[in-house]
Amino acid sequence: MGDNSYGELVTAQPCSDSRQLLQNAEKISASKEYICAITKQHTIYCWGSNEYGELGTGDRNNRNYATKITIKPVKLVVVGGGGRSPWEFFIPHEGEHTCTVTLDDKVYCWRANGYGQLGTGNKTDRLTPTTISLP
Repeated sequence: MGDNSYGELVTAQPCSDSRQLLQNAEKISASKEYICAITKQHTIYCWGSNEYGELGTGDRNNRNYATKITIKPVKLVVVGGGGRSPWEFFIPHEGEHTCTVTLDDKVYCWRANGYGQLGTGNKTDRLTPTTISLP
């Protein structure tokens, strides 16, 4: 996962329910600098490096505690897409962007978009979950 440089291992205690969150996590996706988890209630929490908006919190402040992300209930999250497509699962995750699929099958992505990899129709980075229109 990482070396805890950004609190991605959740050893700090500002959020007293971090341990409970991990026990309640249904899915976890990790890059070397940040992690996102989906709970059994389909809520997404992210923590770790946020230098480039990786966490989807709308700012660039690192979090060493699990932070709830404002988005519809989710069923899938992929963090750290390592290339120019957020769905490239078989390459090392470098933390370029994050995408999630909601229970109603809507796709949301955020973070780096320098190559247009988020599918927003432009190359503007996103600091919060942004709806992606699919053909």
